[in-house]
Amino acid sequence: MRNADYAFTQPGTNNFELMHCGLPGLVAAPEKFLKFVPVPGLLGMLADLPLVGMKIRRAGAMRIINRWNGFISLPNRTANKKILNEIYGDVTPEDAAEEIFKDLSNPEQLSATREELLKMSGEAGAASRLCDEVLGGG
Repeated sequence: MRNADYAFTQPGTNNFELMHCGLPGLVAAPEKFLKFVPVPGLLGMLADLPLVGMKIRRAGAMRIINRWNGFISLPNRTANKKILNEIYGDVTPEDAAEEIFKDLSNPEQLSATREELLKMSGEAGAASRLCDEVLGGG
């Protein structure tokens, strides 16, 4: 990852890997993917029902996003501000391509994002060393 210029990914713990590597990117969560997200317990059984299932999944996703102050990526949630670019909802491939193009067209912003991610990562501690080991850089 350290040799990459940009990442295109989904929400999850890999967002912290991006942070520790100082890798800017786009975190995307298209609404169409909601049907693949496992929902535990009784709510999960309801979320699998035809007709109402997607409504339950949408409502749950929006409640969670609102609880995270509108952020879906872990670094943004941790900082409580936008660092990594992110899009969610009724996202199309064209929307993602447009966001990526905007980001890649602004090298100064990419550099500032790299610096901010690495600053969040802190000093080279256990997480950074582990990231280095996993990625073969250590």
